[in-house]
Amino acid sequence: MAYLSFMHIHRMIVDWMGWSMDVTGLQMMMIIKLTSLAYSYQDGAVEKTAPERIPQEQKRLIVREIPSILEYYSYLCFYPSFLVGPSFEYMDYRRFVEQVEEYKEIPNPVPQALKVLGLALLFSGLTVYGGAQFDYEYMVYPEFDRQSFLYKAVYFNLAMVVCKIRYTCAWKFTEAGMVASGMAFAGYTKEGKPSWFRGVSINYWEAEFGATAKHMIDNWNISVAVWLRRCVFNRVAISGEEVKPSPLRRSMAQHTTFIVSALWHGFYPSYYPFFFLFSIHSEVSKMAYVSDFSWLPLKSVVKWIAWSFMWQIGNVLGIMFTMLTIERSLTVLKAIYAYPLIVLIAAYCFFKFTGLHRKNRTKKTN
Repeated sequence: MAYLSFMHIHRMIVDWMGWSMDVTGLQMMMIIKLTSLAYSYQDGAVEKTAPERIPQEQKRLIVREIPSILEYYSYLCFYPSFLVGPSFEYMDYRRFVEQVEEYKEIPNPVPQALKVLGLALLFSGLTVYGGAQFDYEYMVYPEFDRQSFLYKAVYFNLAMVVCKIRYTCAWKFTEAGMVASGMAFAGYTKEGKPSWFRGVSINYWEAEFGATAKHMIDNWNISVAVWLRRCVFNRVAISGEEVKPSPLRRSMAQHTTFIVSALWHGFYPSYYPFFFLFSIHSEVSKMAYVSDFSWLPLKSVVKWIAWSFMWQIGNVLGIMFTMLTIERSLTVLKAIYAYPLIVLIAAYCFFKFTGLHRKNRTKKTN
């Protein structure tokens, strides 16, 4: 992380607010693989003394011997996912190389690879067209501020949708490569169909229209979300198969995870309020999701309205992330009167003071 931090700072010096691809992107993926491998090897030692502290999903990923130099670098430099991911665990890669377990008989990957490649080309077209129609850079210009409130509210949401499509495009191209290589294969579903989820970086519809902020983020840059859960959240929460963390510990783990994610992304000023606010956003959306609105008329309509605001809050936080600086972020927030953040703060205070989400949880327990 120290070397990656140095590269982030160097990039900010030589290419301030630029989006050109350089070594930092590769180093970010290297960090994921290196830390995943290190923790998997550490779990081998923990397994001997306190196996109950290892979550079930991590037991099959335990590395019990140090890889050779060739195994180590071939894992780090696996070409289909080298640039933008997805990352994967060393033991999964080793099983793929040795053609054992689920990799013993890999089905023909060509049809699925062509399907994903077609989606990547579709998202490429949407990126080119949508980027020309809804450029998020336009929102920092005075002309945008002079538009009507409705225009600005629609524009910033569509601009963020287009921005997310641009990332989706890149991930779909790498997913096609992962599928074509066979590394993405993950066995068969209950229906007997081949599953290729190890190559998936994004489930677009779930990431865009998920029920909660957590659902959205779990389906966005999936391998990074898995890495943060396994290497940060579970380590801070001390969550294992038979060890359940306290609510306070889980809250600490959640906020620590967002801090590590912010450091991993870099040091542009707007990243940090983004991750701080998204942590609150995740908590509020979860509270809204589990709350009982049965006492309200048209409760299903209320749920949809709550989801709509949650989606808009996520979009405005995404705009803050892409703006890179506090000054530009504040310019956009001023133009739209910061209404999504006002709703976020109001909702947080409402749930904390009323305890509506806790009442519904107590009712279900009883």
